[in-house]
Amino acid sequence: MLCKILVVSFALASSSVHAAGHIDQTDADITAIAVIEAFRAQDGPTVAGLLNDTNARMAPMLSALPVGDPEWDALWSSWRQAGLDVWGGKNLPARDRDGDGTTAIVPFAFDGPDGAVSLSGACTNGCRYLLIVLTRDSADDTTWGFEDINGAEITNYDSASPLN
Repeated sequence: MLCKILVVSFALASSSVHAAGHIDQTDADITAIAVIEAFRAQDGPTVAGLLNDTNARMAPMLSALPVGDPEWDALWSSWRQAGLDVWGGKNLPARDRDGDGTTAIVPFAFDGPDGAVSLSGACTNGCRYLLIVLTRDSADDTTWGFEDINGAEITNYDSASPLN
């Protein structure tokens, strides 16, 4: 079954991230794209700056990793890295995973029986989404922090509410 894909344009979101000279972490879609770009570039300091409070303990280690360090492979091997490698510059709009506005999910690739596939490609059987998980650190927080890269059934995303 093919899913109809609504796409957030990488070009528009990326240009707003870089034009401002900083990452607008009040926007979950922009934050997710920044996470993807930073991991693909093996940019530890940027990844560290995007972490939520739960993962902040990893910031010093990530900030110290030089580009191309073998530790990156140890951190993000397997299906996570495969999804990042095939990312075609498109993701689906952020959705509210839990319905309370504290956890956003942003699909960026498919994970299927034959491996990771860009959202621009076709994944027709036994597929799930690979997604960036972002959280807010408290009820008063207005910014999004990087929590993890997860896999989720397509129906989990489809049933989640749009992010307000």
